[in-house]
Amino acid sequence: MEVVGCKTADEMMSICESRLSEFSSVGTLAAVQQLADCTDNFKVRRDVSFSLLLSRTADVLGVLSATPEELVSTSWAVAKLGLRNAPLLNSIASAALTRLAQFSAQQLASFAWSFALLSV
Repeated sequence: MEVVGCKTADEMMSICESRLSEFSSVGTLAAVQQLADCTDNFKVRRDVSFSLLLSRTADVLGVLSATPEELVSTSWAVAKLGLRNAPLLNSIASAALTRLAQFSAQQLASFAWSFALLSV
């Protein structure tokens, strides 16, 4: 996927704007994680493509049988971005609840930390 090579949040949003509908479910989660690692991610918070990416991520989590690793990585990315987006957080939490027995102790701690960081 093209977003993996992006160095800036603007580059990522440009790809999301033109190709978001083509992203696979896992690719959508990877895009959020990649965006969290961009040091300039604050620049795109009001971008329409950013909102669409968050919405798609929430939708994907509702239908994808995400692994504990994918859920932890996504929750960390959301925490790193400082997002208190209720639909997205609810999707992450709901998906995790169905798989809690599969989480390792480290994954549980990391998942809980990401929600605690957001004070939710």
